[in-house]
Amino acid sequence: FWAILSLAYGFLPQTVEAGNFRLRAREHFEWLSIRYGSLKDTHSYFGMTNTLNLWYEKPFRYGIGLAFGPILGSAESRGMAPLGTSAKIRIWNFGLEAKYFFLPEKYGLFGRVGLTGNLLDTHDSLGTLIGGGYYLGLGWEARIWKVGIAPEVAFRHVILEQGSRILAFTPSIGLHFYVFPKDPSLEGIQGVL
Repeated sequence: FWAILSLAYGFLPQTVEAGNFRLRAREHFEWLSIRYGSLKDTHSYFGMTNTLNLWYEKPFRYGIGLAFGPILGSAESRGMAPLGTSAKIRIWNFGLEAKYFFLPEKYGLFGRVGLTGNLLDTHDSLGTLIGGGYYLGLGWEARIWKVGIAPEVAFRHVILEQGSRILAFTPSIGLHFYVFPKDPSLEGIQGVL
């Protein structure tokens, strides 16, 4: 439901000069290294996930607000899963994120930071582990017509109960829909927007 809502809302045009509240989504491919403290074992997982942002944004300057994920997706074990865990796990992230463009209004290089609460659902007898973490990302947003394409690489570090930890490398891509001032495709409808 949320992914569909995000896509539908993301297709609505947004004038680049104005700041406003936006719903944004990005897709991640995650490589996870999880240290299960109670099992004294470290295990690798990988999978497709996503993050949904509801935040105040000034396009190509900054954005700040809430982050939640995954809407869809989970990670799968690389090899045999440790005792007490399933071959498929899900990490829930919820918290605050901020995105800042280092060269405002010039498109391009941005950084992203986040502080999150986290739940690791092991789908087995180890249960759900609760903790907190941070997210550090670096990316580049390029404008192609009315679409901003934003590849990003990031790291996530999460500390969980029972001495467990998660280290994640998470490349992602975001697609953002905009209306740019003086866009020739908008002739005749400028007053409507």
